[in-house]
Amino acid sequence: MVPVNFQERVASGDIPEDVAEITAGCKQLLRVNSRVSQTVAVCIAKMYEALDLREWVNWCRDELGLDSVSYRSHLAKVGKLLLGLLRDESALPTYTRLFECDVAKLLTLSRVPDDEVVAFVSRNPDLERVGREELRRRVAEWLGEEVSQAPEQPELPGFEAALAAAASLPAESFADAVKTPEHAEQALYSGLGFLAAALEYEKRAETPDVMKLTEIKQALLDEVADIEATIAGTV
Repeated sequence: MVPVNFQERVASGDIPEDVAEITAGCKQLLRVNSRVSQTVAVCIAKMYEALDLREWVNWCRDELGLDSVSYRSHLAKVGKLLLGLLRDESALPTYTRLFECDVAKLLTLSRVPDDEVVAFVSRNPDLERVGREELRRRVAEWLGEEVSQAPEQPELPGFEAALAAAASLPAESFADAVKTPEHAEQALYSGLGFLAAALEYEKRAETPDVMKLTEIKQALLDEVADIEATIAGTV
């Protein structure tokens, strides 16, 4: 049974009675689901090569509903890693092996230079089994970076809770939630504070994420254009 047909059947309330049919359908769905993010990442990276930045951002946002700059950037990095392996026929086994890894692990691997990925993977036969923190350590060692403990987070009462609360909500819901001038003012100044802090962190990075920064820059320029249009329309 085709997985999507099984899914549509269950979603419509037509749940099979046969144990074997349910088992096969669930196995197929789980198999497909384990590869969804990798598939989307490769396609997003392919489109990144085909479109200019503004067209790519609009395509991701309008066609795929990917509004998060960070998530788009992460998927594009993972896709770029995998696409790079397809440019060398001898690297196809590495491509198929990495395609089975989860996206969080692939994001860590994306720091390895394109021409060193095959060598890194061959030196780590237990890649599929190691945790992400161990993989980060190995990647850092491979890159010749000093491996150290993460810096202790400065104590700022309520900061972690505020971040967690904001991150748990879909971005598009914020516009509907702001209904009063007080809401707008609080959202504006707290949002600017979060944005400034995040940008400062990104700019201080030892290797700044150029793709992410470029996309943020474009998003800010788009907002500036909208603000200028609003101002021009009221003068």
